[in-house]
Amino acid sequence: MKKTQIAAAALLLAGLGSTGAVMAQTVQGPYVGATAGVSRFSGDCTGTTSCDRNGTAFKLYGGVNFNEIFGAELSYSDLGKAKAAVGPFTGEIKARALDVAGTARFPVTNDVSVFGKLGVSNIRAKGTAPGFSESDTSWQPVAGVGVNWNLSKEFAVRAELENRRYKLGGVKDTINTFSVGAQMNF
Repeated sequence: MKKTQIAAAALLLAGLGSTGAVMAQTVQGPYVGATAGVSRFSGDCTGTTSCDRNGTAFKLYGGVNFNEIFGAELSYSDLGKAKAAVGPFTGEIKARALDVAGTARFPVTNDVSVFGKLGVSNIRAKGTAPGFSESDTSWQPVAGVGVNWNLSKEFAVRAELENRRYKLGGVKDTINTFSVGAQMNF
């Protein structure tokens, strides 16, 4: 019994020690990056003859990791566009966003960490159709989760899933994006 308790305590201490080592090797300080991926607008396609809610999204971002866990990030995103048609008439919705978010990251291994972020987005949505154009800019919540893989101290690969709300013509909908990109750590 005593040997089992000593072995369990040794394993616990070894585990705590390795967690500290993982956190100590996590990159801190400023970073910049770019991602590209897909977006999906949640709008209703009822009554359309064709509807494509998927677009191409691009993002430029920069941030700072204050410590092993917490940080902040600023980003600009082109969220792509959704298209719909009713007979010969087509329309589209485009969106862009400027986000400010707090981040929290958790190391999985020495080189891989998962992160979450929560913040606000100044999002501009514009809808156009023949003889019609409307745009709306509003502050909306933004949330995301992702994975960073540090290939070196300076370079990382990033994959993330984000969710933003947007408002157009008094109606609120969401845009989800999945993107992959590169990050430079300083």
